[in-house]
Amino acid sequence: MNKREQVWLGIFLVIPLITAKAFADAFAPDEKMGFLYDILFGFVGVLLGYAVYYFTKEAKTKVRGVFAGLVIIIFILSIAFSTNSNAYPQTCQVCGYKAIEKNDPVCGHCFEEISEERMKEKGYNRIAELVYARQLYVFYQDSVEQVDFYKPEVSEDGYEKDKQWKPIIDKEDLLDLRNGIKAEK
Repeated sequence: MNKREQVWLGIFLVIPLITAKAFADAFAPDEKMGFLYDILFGFVGVLLGYAVYYFTKEAKTKVRGVFAGLVIIIFILSIAFSTNSNAYPQTCQVCGYKAIEKNDPVCGHCFEEISEERMKEKGYNRIAELVYARQLYVFYQDSVEQVDFYKPEVSEDGYEKDKQWKPIIDKEDLLDLRNGIKAEK
């Protein structure tokens, strides 16, 4: 393999590898899983990069340049994507406010923590079960009819409601809870 081929191979392997690392950082649920995501996404990135290199091996330099340009554009977009997905504050799964700050897993609005440790501590098998239970707790009121999961759009503490957030519970769940509490009394 001559030097020119080595350069092309490097371009088609290294850039997808770096891109895959950015995606892995964006999708990893926590730091413990980050390394596994790095390996998985890196492997896929290198495979895709080598596939592009292999299929453009006999192509002219201009064609390879176009493919290299596409790979670089994808790289830039992935960096922008991963930067946005790791932005803080993050949305609380329980209340929907952007109130989780970096290095603090507790929501600044509802003071709930959603994590694997908390899930196990409370005796749940899935994060969704913990979120469901905590949403019932946070949104429960005696007058369930007045509950609005999406209001206020800005909390008293200044936290903004994430417009893309959706609660797991609905008003019927709150009614069932209220009826269960009344039946116990």
